[in-house]
Amino acid sequence: RFNRTEYELHELLAFSVLVAGKKASTVAPQLQQLLHDLYAEYNGRGLLKTRMYPLDLFAWYSQSGLAARLKKAGIGCHGQKSRTLLELGTLTRERRIDLATCSTRDLEAVPGIGPKTSRFFVLHSRPNQRLAVLDTHVLKHLRAQGVSGVPKSTPSGATYARLEAEFLRLADATALSPAEYDLSIWRHYAAQ
Repeated sequence: RFNRTEYELHELLAFSVLVAGKKASTVAPQLQQLLHDLYAEYNGRGLLKTRMYPLDLFAWYSQSGLAARLKKAGIGCHGQKSRTLLELGTLTRERRIDLATCSTRDLEAVPGIGPKTSRFFVLHSRPNQRLAVLDTHVLKHLRAQGVSGVPKSTPSGATYARLEAEFLRLADATALSPAEYDLSIWRHYAAQ
């Protein structure tokens, strides 16, 4: 979907951070419960008069306070992920990053966000993006397509760039957009 509201962009980026290394089907309800609980906490204390954007809401917490809430929600790596969410919340609340236009480089400047997370967010929030989300499904697909030197876990640097180019070449051969190709691979392997 490329017509997301600002609230939905916040939610997608929070999901992008939380899903790293986890199953989407597990993290999605955890994020929904977390947001419900945080809004209830602040509304119960009379602190929110309107619905706040998710990343802005995270910025109200201390790092340890948010980490405890992530842990309670069953979200792993809660220490690192709370630091990343707090930094994103500060950036969005202070309007130092625009989620509708930020680049992968802008996102990767945030501690805890690498090429896979930044590309996931940009690829699935904007049309016509030429990016690859090199998760375990895509890496497995690249190996199945005969691409050499594909690691089992997400690479970085020059290896990421090389495999991203291979992914885009394969996507172009199918006449699918990179986002559509990514989703087709995800659906194929998720169904197994």
